Parts: sequence; structure tokens; C-alpha cells
Amino acid sequence: MHKHLLAPVCAAIAMLLLCAAPQVRAQDAAQAKATPPASPTATRFTPVAGDDSVKKLADSLGNTPEERQQILQLAGAGKELFAQKYKGKWNNTLAGAMTFFIASAYTVGNDREPSKEAEERLFSTLNATLAQSDIVRASNAEKTALYNVLLAGAGLPLVFYVDGKQNHNAGQVEQAKKMADGFGQQFLKMDLQAMSGMLGEGANAAATATDAHATMAQSANTKSGKKCVAARMVMVPNYVYAPPMGMQMVQKQALRYVEVPCGKQ
Repeated sequence: MHKHLLAPVCAAIAMLLLCAAPQVRAQDAAQAKATPPASPTATRFTPVAGDDSVKKLADSLGNTPEERQQILQLAGAGKELFAQKYKGKWNNTLAGAMTFFIASAYTVGNDREPSKEAEERLFSTLNATLAQSDIVRASNAEKTALYNVLLAGAGLPLVFYVDGKQNHNAGQVEQAKKMADGFGQQFLKMDLQAMSGMLGEGANAAATATDAHATMAQSANTKSGKKCVAARMVMVPNYVYAPPMGMQMVQKQALRYVEVPCGKQ
């Protein structure tokens, strides 16, 4: 991330550490009525084309041109999952990107997805806090860079984690946890435990998780009865430039939310 972005980000995070976590853990209904929430669009911005922040992130992580290109491709999973998960309602909002970043780190660190209610509360708190911070005065270019880096930082550990779980690769799962922790400390100055606390579910969440394979699962009613939704690495069509035909469809692995029978997550 560009160095000139760190000042407003760290100022916002300092406020979060002092104010947001207690608000998330204990929200009083009467107080909520007395203090009108910030508009859901309070941290929305207009994206600026040509942002290269994710490429710079990939360049800082990869040791070879091949590794950097692979990391850059995997980083795109964050933006895809963000759109899938929240159905566009938090698009181009800094509070939405930060909520997804923290929720993804929580999933990787605790082997389960946080509740939808916890994410909604976190978004509301972050939205209100960031709306009153210096970060709202940043340019659209700076906000675009921060937004894109947060989504990439959420997606990269999640891809490694889900793929490692599905392939029973404990080493890869551990690598994903270290990656999530590292991104948290780099971007938000918070480790996995602190980010879990921001969701109001405490550091003992891992102990209460009864099944590690229930990660990213949530109940959903369908015509065929009760189903669960879980993140899985699946093969999807991908269009690439391939001379002389111009365009060619190939299959690639991607992280997607899919319906599975409950208990099979």
C-alpha cells in the first residue's frame, strides 16, 4: 500500500480499537434509538480506473514473475467473493471492504464463518466510525487503493484456507492462518484474535466450533428442504486471449459459494 495512505488508515484504526470493539460487543437498544446510525453510503466512493495497488501487493509477496502473476490472479477471488456474499449492497464502501476483510480473517482463524448478524453489526459500527474519521477526506484514488487491497487481503488467505481444507492439507491451512494474521497486522494493526473480537464473538470462538469443516456455512431454505451454503474450490469457465482465434474458453479453479447438504460442509 502507498505510504501516504497509512496515516488516515491508522487514525481510523486507532478509533476502532478505542470505540468500535466495545460497541460491537454490547449494543444497547435504547442507545441505538437515541443515536441515529450513519447512512449505509457514508463510506461509499467513486472507484478510479487504473489502480495498481493489488499488483504492488502481489509484487511484494512473490519472489519470481510467475509467483507474482499467480498471486495477482488469486487476489481477484476477494472481489468475486465480496460480490457473491453481500449481493452488491456494500460495493464501493470502505466499511464493507473492512467488514469482509475481518470476517474472512475470522473464518480462517476460527474454522467457521461469523454470523450474519455479527457482520451486520460490525459494518454498522465501522461505517459510523469511519464516517467520522479523517479517512473520508481521502481522495477517490486513495479510497480505491485501500478498498482493492482489503478485498485482495481477504481473498488470498481464504482461497488458501478452503483449498487446504478440501485437500486435507494441514500445512496449507496453517499457511493461510499466518497469511491472514500478517495481512491483519499490516493493514489494520490487528492480529487474528483482535479481529475476532471486532465481530463481538470473542477469542474463544474456536473452542465453541464443533466442526472445522463447517467453515463458511450458513442455513438456507430451498425447495428441496434445508440446505447449507459453503465455500468450495470448483472448476469454472474462464475466457482468455489466445491467438489466432482471439478468445478461448478454458477451465480454471475458483472459490465459489455452493449449496451442500447440511452436515456435509
